[in-house]
Amino acid sequence: SDIGLPSTLVRLDGFSECQYITKIVVPNTVKRIGESAFNKCENLTSVSLPEGLKTLYGFDKCISLTNIEIPNSVDTLSAFSGCVNLQTIKIPENVTYLGGFSGCSSLKEINIPKSVKTIGNNAFDDCVNLTSVNIPENVTEIGGAAFYGCKNIKSFELPESLKVIGSVAFYECRPTYLNLPNSLERIDDSAFWG
Repeated sequence: SDIGLPSTLVRLDGFSECQYITKIVVPNTVKRIGESAFNKCENLTSVSLPEGLKTLYGFDKCISLTNIEIPNSVDTLSAFSGCVNLQTIKIPENVTYLGGFSGCSSLKEINIPKSVKTIGNNAFDDCVNLTSVNIPENVTEIGGAAFYGCKNIKSFELPESLKVIGSVAFYECRPTYLNLPNSLERIDDSAFWG
C-alpha cells in the first residue's frame, strides 16, 4: 500500500519493518531521510525521492527494491545495505560521502563520481558480484571493510589523492593488478588480507 506523507515534513524517519508499505513518494520538503526510515520494509518496490533531498539513509534490507533513482541534490548517501535485489544505482555528482551498499549481492558495477571524498566503512562489503569499481581522483579515504569480500573485482586503480586505506578494506579481494599511489599516508591492519 501507499503512504500519504504530509508536505510539511523536513526530516523523515520511523517506518522500519512496515511490511505493508509497497510504494513511497517522499514530499519535496524533505531534506533528510534518517538512519531507520524504511529499514526492513521488505515489500517496498517503488520509491520516489525529491530533488532538494540532501542526506539519504534508511532503506537497509528493503529486499524488493531492484533500482532507485537518487536526486542530484544528495550529498550524503548511505542507505541500501542488504538490498540483495538492487541491480543498478546511479550515484549523483554531488555525493561527497558514500556508503551503505553492504550485501547488495546483485550489484555488478558501481561508478563513483568525482565529488566523492570518503568511501565509508563497509560501503560495499559482501557485494560478491561486483566486478567493476572506479575510484576517482578526490577520494582521500577508503574506510574499513569498504570492499570486504568483493572477490570478483580484478583490478583497482587507486587515485593519487588517496591518503588512508582502512582495516580489511580489500579483504578477500584478489586483484590481478594493484597500484598504490604515492599519496598514501596510512594503510591499516589487514587492508589487503586474503
